[in-house]
Amino acid sequence: MLKYPQLDIADPDSVASFVKSLKKDHANVDVLINNAGVNLDMEYSPANVKKTLDTNYRGNLNMCQSFIPILSKTGRIVNVSSTGSSLSGYSKEIQDRFRSSKMTLQGLEKMMQEYQVVTGSRSDSSKTLRDKTGSSKQRSRVSQWMEIPGIQCQ
Repeated sequence: MLKYPQLDIADPDSVASFVKSLKKDHANVDVLINNAGVNLDMEYSPANVKKTLDTNYRGNLNMCQSFIPILSKTGRIVNVSSTGSSLSGYSKEIQDRFRSSKMTLQGLEKMMQEYQVVTGSRSDSSKTLRDKTGSSKQRSRVSQWMEIPGIQCQ
């Protein structure tokens, strides 16, 4: 019998309920494939930045952390992503921070909070960048995160 349990990885209670039901029905889990994600870039707003991070980063992290205790001894976690997760669009400084061997979960969460503040600080940051109507300070704050062709960030 095939079951389709309800799961919203952006909701920690939903993840906890899902893991609890798996523990009840199965001794261990052999494979977790994280393939959940959202792309809300066309509707750029502080709320969508938060929703994107809560799903794509915090939700997937919570799934991994919740499944580790119930993985079999040879169990695996596979994280699937799109090309949208490529670091190539981000500044060298940000790429280096992500790739640092000294990066911790606390450091990564700090980066996500910084990103949320920088990209969510305007209701339409992408328009500000395209039209060059934002202040130099705002463009500079965003430029440390992203390298956008044709934009001169000061």
